Amino acid sequence: MAKSKVFATLLFVLIVVIPSTPSPRSVAGSSRFYFPHFVSADYFQTTFIVSNSGATDAEVVFTAYDDNGDVISGGSNPASVTIFADSQARLNFSDLFHIDRQKPVTGWVKAESANLQLSAWMMMSLDSIQGDQLDGLLVSDQTANRMAFSAVFQTADTVTGIGLANPNSQAAHVKASLYSEGGLADMRDFQIPAYGHRAWLLHDLFRSNETVGHVEIDSNVGLVGFQQFSQEHEWSAVPMQLPEETSELVIPLPDLGNLDNHWVGIAVANLGDFDLDLTLTAWGRGLKPLAAPVKRLVKSHAELVSLVSDLFGNLPFADAFISVTADLGPARIFGGKPAISGLAVVGRDDLRALASIPIAGVPLPTLHIESSERGFFIIPRYDPAAAISAIEDKQKDKDKEKDKDKDKEQGKCKDKGKDDTKDKDKCGLSIRVVGNHLVNGSRQIVRLLGVNRSGTQYSCVFGGVFDGPTDTASVRAMSSWNINTVRIPLNEHCWLGINGVDPAVSGENYQNAIVNYVNLLHQYNLYAILELHWNAPGTRLATGPQVMPDLDHSPAFWTSVATKFKNDPAVLLDLYNEPNSISDACWRDGCMTPEGWQAAGMQLLINTIRATGATQPILLSGNRYGNDLSGWLNFKPRDPLESLVASAHTYNFNGCISEACWNSTFRPVAAAVPLVSAEIGEDDCAHGFIDTYMDWLDSVGAGYLGWSWITSSCAVEPALILDYSGTPTNYGIGLRNHLLSLTTQPAITKK
Repeated sequence: MAKSKVFATLLFVLIVVIPSTPSPRSVAGSSRFYFPHFVSADYFQTTFIVSNSGATDAEVVFTAYDDNGDVISGGSNPASVTIFADSQARLNFSDLFHIDRQKPVTGWVKAESANLQLSAWMMMSLDSIQGDQLDGLLVSDQTANRMAFSAVFQTADTVTGIGLANPNSQAAHVKASLYSEGGLADMRDFQIPAYGHRAWLLHDLFRSNETVGHVEIDSNVGLVGFQQFSQEHEWSAVPMQLPEETSELVIPLPDLGNLDNHWVGIAVANLGDFDLDLTLTAWGRGLKPLAAPVKRLVKSHAELVSLVSDLFGNLPFADAFISVTADLGPARIFGGKPAISGLAVVGRDDLRALASIPIAGVPLPTLHIESSERGFFIIPRYDPAAAISAIEDKQKDKDKEKDKDKDKEQGKCKDKGKDDTKDKDKCGLSIRVVGNHLVNGSRQIVRLLGVNRSGTQYSCVFGGVFDGPTDTASVRAMSSWNINTVRIPLNEHCWLGINGVDPAVSGENYQNAIVNYVNLLHQYNLYAILELHWNAPGTRLATGPQVMPDLDHSPAFWTSVATKFKNDPAVLLDLYNEPNSISDACWRDGCMTPEGWQAAGMQLLINTIRATGATQPILLSGNRYGNDLSGWLNFKPRDPLESLVASAHTYNFNGCISEACWNSTFRPVAAAVPLVSAEIGEDDCAHGFIDTYMDWLDSVGAGYLGWSWITSSCAVEPALILDYSGTPTNYGIGLRNHLLSLTTQPAITKK
């Protein structure tokens, strides 16, 4: 049989095994299981094995879905089965659902029960090819929005298949990225319908000829994922590997003493945005090192793929494991965290069998090996009590590290002398993200409350930098409104000094003016938000806002701004004013705009800023002119420092202007990350709308900044002031009076 035909058949029979990091529920027993792939055909058998370790009978309901997400018709579906106490049921797919095996059908199956003492396995075999059989594969209830497949191959001998099932009532918007040696080889955006399923061979999913790499998956909803390695007549499957934000993982090594000519390979993928220094150590019984530690540098989004024998020579595998310790190197000082995943693949030189196991966290599993003339497979088994204890200990360790960091920062504040004005101000006027709050150096919760200082986005195009005074008196007037934050709109081309802007008000001159103004704000204990407001692609002059940041200049802009302010702890960075007329996927990843130029996505700009060493919180405005946060959490970019802030722009003429809309779209975001309404206002020279909105923002602990501190029309700009001494307009009265009514913000407490 030709290999291509064999691989096509194997794609038809992709399977899933165990979760990469078992949760206490999946260890101790679960009430829901996802079997992410089945095949019903006359030449293929799929068998579900469900064990009931409880003292009462369990009613289990099985539902089979096809690739399009439809409940499969023509038989008994859903199917209900009673599994007696302390017993096991073996259920053939065709017999369970009474589906004719003459008609090939693929899809996935969900099993649900009120009994929590269940565990599930699956068995799949291909009758027509001797050796093509896998048995005893544990399944799980685990889903994930982000996953990885730590090693993928496209060679003459081995290919990789990937499968995803969507057990949700809404469609999954998925981004699949193929990386090879740290470079992005290809990326695919696609949808999986509600309750649907997709499976591909690697060369069908990606338009790339890379032979080795890894795949990263991001989805707006939780998916079940798995991959398989195929050789002629032999294959092995492993589940999705979840990104582990930890500095150490372990790879258990199976005792293959009875198997001749075997080999073990490992793959570790760096899913983060910083390079990692890996130290690999082989351990034996009694935690005795079996060989000298091996060090390897794995670049951002790159992978280490190697045979164990190439790393350590020949090892006695009985009770052995390999520890993988990840060090961020200099990036440690920026608060980054490693994000790694991995697996081990075991094979025989004669290609008669493959078996795969994921990298595990502690505790180490016991590896049960089943072998026969047809091949072998490996089943990791976990002790429930040990697993639960390890997870609890891991969480305690994380909490201790967080407390150490907080105490260290607070201690620095306390240690400053009374006369050390500069350091004292910096210590008191700093800001960072803790959970869904912003906090200062004294661990007090900070809500950003203030105004937008419009003018710096447009004045430079017409020969100036600011519109109106920026002296001490003007800042004192703003401060008299009881604000703590000023947002400063910037012009991309004026900052960079490009595309014909007058050198007198652009480049270094423009930058110095902004730096001096920020420093003046700090003297009055005011935070500064720096925001990209006007931009343009190519050689066009930035004379207004666009639908998105442009790939031509925006990364360079943020590299420069972040570098300039990375040592200022009282600055926040707002990536783009009001994204609009684009999809949520484009908002995160970039795209070709309707005007035909390439937009830079939020993920790219975050990576750009962090690459400079800047650690400040980053604000991300929602889509649709900043007013739609419905997709913010689903398409939230990754930040290695976990320091993102959601920003909403809300005026009385926007789409989301009711409490019902705020509760349904803004409130869930505020529960997950800090929320700031960086622009609020109304165009009727009144303040009834913002009064209601500010009350709602107060109720969820969110910040807000009025647009704008400028002398203009309260019905057009809208303007908050009549003059720069701070006399409010009818609209500005509402913001000023509300801010003056607020009390001191509470201190954040330990939990």
